[in-house]
Amino acid sequence: MLELKQVKKTYQSNLGKVEALRDISLKIQDGEFIAVMGKSGCGKSTLLNVIGCMDTYDGGEYRIEGKSAEALNRKSRALLRREKFGFIFQAFYLLPECSVFRNVALPLKYRKVSRKQHRDIVMPLLEGLGIAELEKRMPHELSGGEQQRVAIARSLVNDPKILLADEPTGNLDNENSEAVIELLARVRETLHKTLILVTHDVKIASYADRIVEMRDGQIL
Repeated sequence: MLELKQVKKTYQSNLGKVEALRDISLKIQDGEFIAVMGKSGCGKSTLLNVIGCMDTYDGGEYRIEGKSAEALNRKSRALLRREKFGFIFQAFYLLPECSVFRNVALPLKYRKVSRKQHRDIVMPLLEGLGIAELEKRMPHELSGGEQQRVAIARSLVNDPKILLADEPTGNLDNENSEAVIELLARVRETLHKTLILVTHDVKIASYADRIVEMRDGQIL
């Protein structure tokens, strides 16, 4: 599904050049659940951003389903993100002025799916995630765990092949963290998604098929 060969990423900071990724080589199979672990600043989120075509890389090779990502222009990367990837973040990023239903339906607008079809797509997702009764609620009326479920529904609305989750339980208490990771594991299994999850929590990582540990921009 995904293959990185000696991928490099360098940033320029006030302190000089920072090697965020150093010769990263990694293969991820279709339907695999990978947990990426490591201390803050080790390159976990940068790796996820490169995989999700949210950031470019400076050297090496990255292939998605056998096709090189290097030659993609900005428009092509945006199209690939929309069609192949679903993103889940620690901070939820729900629009405060929109209901649960409208937050989840938002990506459909960019695909120009007619509004008549929105309900047929969104409601089965909300039901499957156990939040159908919240469809008219606003984000501020939800708990942290409920907000993350809404964010997961939004990530699934375009039926992506690959889910990228960056510390999805970071803002949740232990009970909600466990509920969310069990939900993600179930979604991955039943809908056959490839799941790549960044976490610093060993218990969360234990749900994965494989743990990739990083340090100083490298895979150990």
